[in-house]
Parts: sequence; C-alpha cells; structure tokens
Amino acid sequence: MSRQAGNKSRLRDLLSASDAGDIDVALSFYAQEYVDHDASEARLNGGGALEALRAAFRLFSSAFSETRHTLHDVIEEGDRVAARISVEA
Repeated sequence: MSRQAGNKSRLRDLLSASDAGDIDVALSFYAQEYVDHDASEARLNGGGALEALRAAFRLFSSAFSETRHTLHDVIEEGDRVAARISVEA
C-alpha cells in the first residue's frame, strides 16, 4: 500500500470509528501532542487537547445518533490530506 493510500485509508477509518461511536478508536488517530485550535465551549474543559476532543466527541454523539460521514473528495499531497465531507445524523 502506498503512503498516500495509507493516509486516505486512515481518514476513512477515523470517520468510520466516529460514525460507530467508538471514541477511543477515533482518538487513536490523533497524536499525543495534538493541539486543538477550536475555541468552542465543547472543547474548553481544561483537561488537555485530547480530553477536550473526547468531550466534544461525546457531546456530538449524545446530540446526534446514527451519524454517517460521506467522503466526496479526498486530495493528498505528501503527508497532508484534505477532504470534502458531509455528515448526516
């Protein structure tokens, strides 16, 4: 598998874990030194970026059941991946 195919696959796996409500698996795609630049209240719990992201995943999951992400376009260059995604809940 090429590196690019691997990164695209990782994105699909992350979204699949999110759709399944498997927060631990979804968070495993984030580095321990992950920096969150989202200033929303869902992420301001003071427990570090990953714990804030965990809280945001829980909040989203409790508000919207049966979410489904759809990848429309995936563009990859080097180690960066950009995607156009829609979400239904």
